[in-house]
Amino acid sequence: MELLHLSRDERRLLVTSLGGAVRIVDMATRTFLGGEISPQMIPGRLRAGRTAVISDDGEQIAMSTPHGIVVRDLAPDALLAAACEVAGRNLTRDEWATNIGTLADYRPTCPVFPAGS
Repeated sequence: MELLHLSRDERRLLVTSLGGAVRIVDMATRTFLGGEISPQMIPGRLRAGRTAVISDDGEQIAMSTPHGIVVRDLAPDALLAAACEVAGRNLTRDEWATNIGTLADYRPTCPVFPAGS
């Protein structure tokens, strides 16, 4: 069973599994944005039965954890900055296709890294 939360502007859908994993759906294209946010990726860990909600504008999600509320910014610039920080390099074309798809044309994602990295 999954819990569904539609942003008020109806652009994004938050899908939370009972196991605690979170996914975001772009409603215009009916495609997932990025990969699954698993409980292991969330500080304090989202547990089964915990709650996650999406903001009215679809730009943030908030998740309840045993250690308090965790807020994730979904704005494209914030997501790109987070990807650069985690990967330490530009996204590959395959990673772009999986995580960004047709929402934007491929380009180097991290200005601090050379285009070939």
